[in-house]
Amino acid sequence: MAFTLTQKEIIKTFWQMLDEMPYDDITVQALVERCGLSRNTFYYHFADLPALVESTVSDWLERMSEQQGPFANMLDCIVPIAREGEKHKKALRRLYHMSHRDVFERGVQRVMKLIVARYVQSAVDIKTPPADRELTERFFRSVLSGVLLDWLRSDMSYDLEAFVRRVYDRFSGPEWAKLPAELAGAPQNQDA
Repeated sequence: MAFTLTQKEIIKTFWQMLDEMPYDDITVQALVERCGLSRNTFYYHFADLPALVESTVSDWLERMSEQQGPFANMLDCIVPIAREGEKHKKALRRLYHMSHRDVFERGVQRVMKLIVARYVQSAVDIKTPPADRELTERFFRSVLSGVLLDWLRSDMSYDLEAFVRRVYDRFSGPEWAKLPAELAGAPQNQDA
């Protein structure tokens, strides 16, 4: 997503304010005063504060996803987000606990969709039927979104990177490699 210089300034100031105060205490008036802009300028670029949140979070996550790759494994999908999340803990915590949390969660899920699609594209055999690709993407998108949202829900009380590395190590161990092929893959439901 390409932003104008004015949009970038609004977003930068918004992140600064999130480091200082809860989201619900931030007003458009206070934001534009700090930026040295008019309210009309803000509303020219963003419909309201929730639209600013959605653009800000999506842009932040999209920039991280663009920096990812090549994907060697699922860790490559979430470790960069975990590292960036640690840098912006206070602001992310406040976004998660804001009154418009659904806006934040939608942004997370939309970006996870992009990241997982790129991962699956690089990891799944080209001969895989489109329905199986979709199934794989939906599964991994749900898992990664769930892990990230659980971390936020727990108030970021644990080391997300260490957690995903431990889970990955646990489920990529030799005992999982011995599973019968029919258990390792998703069951095919002919009635669906």
